[in-house]
Amino acid sequence: MIILRLFCILGAAGVEWGERVPYLVGRMNPSPLKRDLETCLAEARPAAHEFSIGHRGACLEFPEHTKESYEAAISQGAGTVECDVAVTADGEFVCRHSRCDLDETTNILATPLAGKCDGTCCTTDITLEEFKSLSGTNDRSCGTLLSHRESIELIKSAGRSFAPELKKYRGPLDYDHLRRKLVDEYVAAGVDSSLVQLQSFDRNDVDFWIREYPQFGSRAVLLDSSKCDGSMAGCPQISNFSAWKASGINYYAPSYRSLLGHDNRPSDLAIAAKRAGLEIIAWTIESSRDDKESVVVFEILHALAQDVGVRSVFSDWPATSTFYANCQLAGFPS
Repeated sequence: MIILRLFCILGAAGVEWGERVPYLVGRMNPSPLKRDLETCLAEARPAAHEFSIGHRGACLEFPEHTKESYEAAISQGAGTVECDVAVTADGEFVCRHSRCDLDETTNILATPLAGKCDGTCCTTDITLEEFKSLSGTNDRSCGTLLSHRESIELIKSAGRSFAPELKKYRGPLDYDHLRRKLVDEYVAAGVDSSLVQLQSFDRNDVDFWIREYPQFGSRAVLLDSSKCDGSMAGCPQISNFSAWKASGINYYAPSYRSLLGHDNRPSDLAIAAKRAGLEIIAWTIESSRDDKESVVVFEILHALAQDVGVRSVFSDWPATSTFYANCQLAGFPS
C-alpha cells in the first residue's frame, strides 16, 4: 500500500509515477524499448499527457469515481479523467460506473438507505443528497463520492480534460433532456468544448450530440462493447466505419485487445478504422492488479501508440500510460 499512501499525500500538487512504473519496467524482457524506458526512468521529468486517460480515476487502488481516485489520476499525469454519468431519483448527475452498482461500490448496505434497494441498489432509487451521504468503497479503502458537477470543478481546477460517459437510464425523465443536461453542465461551468469528449456505447446518443451540439458532438466518442477478436470475420462493425465517419462520428473507442492481432500487430479492425479516418481511443489497460498482461503492458502500449496509432488509452492506473507517453511520444496531436 505504499503507492496508495504516496498519492494520498501528493493529491493534485504534481505529477509522479510512483513505484509501480519502475516495477513494471523491471519485469520486462530485455529489448530496445526496455533500455529506452530505463533511461527515461533516470532522466525524464514527469508531466501530464493527453495520451493518458484515468479510467474511473485511478481505480486499480482507489475506490472508483471518488474524489481520491480522481486526485490520484491527476497526480499520475492523466491528461483526461473520466466520469461515468448516472442519474439520481431527483434527476441529478453523479459519477458511477453503473446505475445499479451501489451495493458493490459504496457502503449503502451498511446505512438506512439499504431499505431502498430492491435486489440491487441503484442511483435512481435515491436523491443526490442521499447519494452524497454515502462513501465509495473497495476491498482496501473508502472515498468521497462526487456529483458530476463536483467532478467538473475538480478536473477543471487541475487543468485537465474531461471524458463523461452517459450511462443507460431507465426512469420517468425525458431522455433528450438528460442528453442536453450533460452538455449544459459543462457550458454552465465555463468549460470549452475542446476539453470535453462526450462518450456513449449508444450510437443514438452520439448522433444526438452531433445534431444538437455540433462543437461538442464533433468530439463525441462512440464506445464499442463488442470485444471482438479484431478479425474481419469476427468484427461485423468493420464495414460500418466509413458510414460512421460520413455521419459525423470522428472518435471510436474499442477494447485494446480488438486492436491488436498476432504479435501485437494492428488488427483488421484497427486498420479499417484508421483507413476510414477515425481517431481511435483504446480501453482499458492495467485493469487488474493480477493481470498477466501487466508483464508486457509497455509492449502493448508501444504497439497501440506506434503501430495502431491510437490517440489515447484508458487505464486503471494512469501513471503507466503517462510514463510511456513522456518517454516515447514527442507530443500530442491537436
